[in-house]
Amino acid sequence: MRTLEFGSGLSTLLFANYDLRHTVIEDNAEVARDAGPAVQLVGRGADGWYNWEPDEPYDLILIDGPQGEGNRGGVLWVMERLVHDETVIVVDDVWRMAERELVERIEEKLGESHVYHDGLFTLIR
Repeated sequence: MRTLEFGSGLSTLLFANYDLRHTVIEDNAEVARDAGPAVQLVGRGADGWYNWEPDEPYDLILIDGPQGEGNRGGVLWVMERLVHDETVIVVDDVWRMAERELVERIEEKLGESHVYHDGLFTLIR
């Protein structure tokens, strides 16, 4: 299984417990150092999104970074290259308006809808 995580943290450590091809995109050097070998430390572009390009689709994507509110929309620019028909996307922090709007924009772009929403995170498939 190929997994991708934007923003590292506790979830990165959880992913490390499984036999996955896990990639983490992180812009904070201190956080990246603590998160382990799956982390790719990258900068942010002028738009606030990660300076990173995907190489192939992933099976599971967790959008939990970059840190801060309303700066995760850059994922939409690479979304079609990140997903295949069975990809599951998890958007964290949907208690914030900007992240709820991001869920709506992802659903519109992919023609998908969320299958789970609990106020903290949303699953899209």
